[in-house]
Amino acid sequence: MKAIFVGTLAGGFGIKSVVEDEAAEAVVVACLANGQLAEALDVDDPLDMDKHAEVDEAGLHFIVYGKGLGNGFTVYGPFADNEIAMEFGEENRGEDEEWELFEVNEQPSNG
Repeated sequence: MKAIFVGTLAGGFGIKSVVEDEAAEAVVVACLANGQLAEALDVDDPLDMDKHAEVDEAGLHFIVYGKGLGNGFTVYGPFADNEIAMEFGEENRGEDEEWELFEVNEQPSNG
């Protein structure tokens, strides 16, 4: 699975959609054609990271660890709600690692 991050430098970034790997390139190209910056990032299963985590995986909430777009982001999810995702973010981050909670924000394409 791939999380499609879109946005602008001034307006910030968000997850537009989460798609299967083979669909990611087409979604990114469509976003770029609409004048947005876009990048497809791998989504990792949180249970692969922590075998003891009790994670409800049905939802549209994702945790992103990293330092900057295109510079070491890792995406985990999906989580059923904000509370579960935030607990995972706090419990599983590295010592100097920052994380942020994102929700999928499906928006119609202009193209």
